[in-house]
Amino acid sequence: MTTIIPATKAKISLANIPLQPGVYFMLGENREILYIGKARVLRKRLASYFNATALSRKTQYLLAKVVDVEVTITNTEHEALLLECALIKQHQPQYNILLRDDKTYPYILLTNDTPYPRIMRYRGRSKASKGNYFGPYASIALVRETINMVHQLFKLRSCDNAVFAQRQRPCLQYQINFCSAPCTKLISPAAYKQNVDQARAFLQGNNKVIIAQLQAKMATAVAALKFEAAAKIRDQLSYLAAIKQQKLLSDQAENVDVLGVAVQSGLACVQFMIVREGLLWGKYSYFAACSAEENSGEVLAAVIGQHYLGRADLIPQRLVVATQVPGQQLLMHALSQSYQEQGGRGLVKILANPRGQSAKWLSMATKNAEVALQSHLLSKAQLQTRFTAVQNALSLAVTPHRIACFDVSHSSGEATVASCVVFDRNGPVRQDYRRFNITGVAKADDIAAMRQALQRYFAQYPLTPAAQLDLVLLDGGSNQLSMAQQVLAELKLTEIFLLAIAKGPGRKAGLETLHYGAKHTLKLAADSPALHLMQQIRDEAHRFAILGHRKQRAKKRHNSRLLAIPGIGATKLQALLRHFGDVNAVLTASVDELRAVPGINQQLAAAIMAFAAQQNNQG
Repeated sequence: MTTIIPATKAKISLANIPLQPGVYFMLGENREILYIGKARVLRKRLASYFNATALSRKTQYLLAKVVDVEVTITNTEHEALLLECALIKQHQPQYNILLRDDKTYPYILLTNDTPYPRIMRYRGRSKASKGNYFGPYASIALVRETINMVHQLFKLRSCDNAVFAQRQRPCLQYQINFCSAPCTKLISPAAYKQNVDQARAFLQGNNKVIIAQLQAKMATAVAALKFEAAAKIRDQLSYLAAIKQQKLLSDQAENVDVLGVAVQSGLACVQFMIVREGLLWGKYSYFAACSAEENSGEVLAAVIGQHYLGRADLIPQRLVVATQVPGQQLLMHALSQSYQEQGGRGLVKILANPRGQSAKWLSMATKNAEVALQSHLLSKAQLQTRFTAVQNALSLAVTPHRIACFDVSHSSGEATVASCVVFDRNGPVRQDYRRFNITGVAKADDIAAMRQALQRYFAQYPLTPAAQLDLVLLDGGSNQLSMAQQVLAELKLTEIFLLAIAKGPGRKAGLETLHYGAKHTLKLAADSPALHLMQQIRDEAHRFAILGHRKQRAKKRHNSRLLAIPGIGATKLQALLRHFGDVNAVLTASVDELRAVPGINQQLAAAIMAFAAQQNNQG
């Protein structure tokens, strides 16, 4: 059920709001969501905004922009909390405390799609593959180290399913005792499943269960006089003991997440320290934008809700925090319910102001949060300085807020891909990166390729007011600039400042020439912060374009229809694609055009023409 209240009539309209729990949305002039909140009693919560006199500055700014209010009624306050967290993640409102990780953290994936599951690294937000995910881990190095432990202890495979299905004999992993060679049936599905179950328990931190199982298994092997098998189990137990000694933080077998918080300059850092069975299993940082009036307790409440709710696999038995969290009892109830639904026992507790060992852990996490926040702020300050330097260098009226850069990559015209990357004053905005597979242009025509990319990108522009660009960089010279000016003029987007970056002699960094306006050029000093920012963004666009091009080229070369033609192999296919750019251009070429390609004789050209005719008939 949804009700809309004009904010200007809020005081007299509040009577229409039910005395029920739910979620409320504060909307701006263009119906953009400015703030999302939850309430046990919606009418009373909204009345506290519109009838109160002593409001924080942030709330005053918010209410000055609010035009409408919507409410969604839920059955319980618990449901309202879950809905609020999900909607904040989805809409990212301007006035909410928003959880933002400074990078995409890696996970470990234990698949469950075959009788012989594999263990592998995973990085990404969408969980496309079926299986159990463990993490996030602080670094890819820690993921590799943990996977190596699993290999040594439980001998699980890590090879791709296609490779696994085609193996005729064990690979090197088996030779170095890192795999049990399920590909050649050297281990039974039942025995492999037992290893998988133990690996899963190990990754969950349940070492006591594994040790008890291994000790029982070793006793059985000794009783049966299978001393070689018993020796292998003994080595596993020794390795587990060494791992525990290396990572041991406490003798208490606890599953705890310790959350250290640091708040400064409108930014908060929450350092998660993961303790499983008394072992430090990893740590990572999340950053959240906040106002100066919001304290660490409010930051923790937002972060805990957004991080754990909806991700029951991350919930431990206990959270250790420095201060009381607003709505702490409600959060504990929601976390406990999710934890128990995943098979956990007991209640999840949030422990504030801890003592003893937990206090030492919290001190460690807080210091790490302070260091991470300082580093982040310094990086942010550096970016702010560079953005201001760009404004001064180009004599812009205001400092740019969002800068995009376009680049084109191909191999002599083959598999042409254009990229667009976006930076704001916080750095790369990776969710706004775009790639364009270029078709229908002459081979190696960079200007035509970039024209197509600009037309396709700006045909949908702007998607939202927040996505508007102040400055667009082009990897190229005056020709690229003229073309881009023409494209934007046709689309009536002349307010965007265009700048082309031409590489200097020998493509040496620091010698670039900047082209803008009506044939204006500018050369900045090699140590200019403005030039450094442009180089950084251009290099990122170049990297992103090359990555897309390589994927596209590999796909075309290995999956091309042309390989079905007798006499066409990988070398001739590469020559054809380099010459014509794509498969469609090859299939529409004349015999003379085909014979112009090195290695294509009259017979092959005729075979290609016949294949093209066959494809047309089938189409």
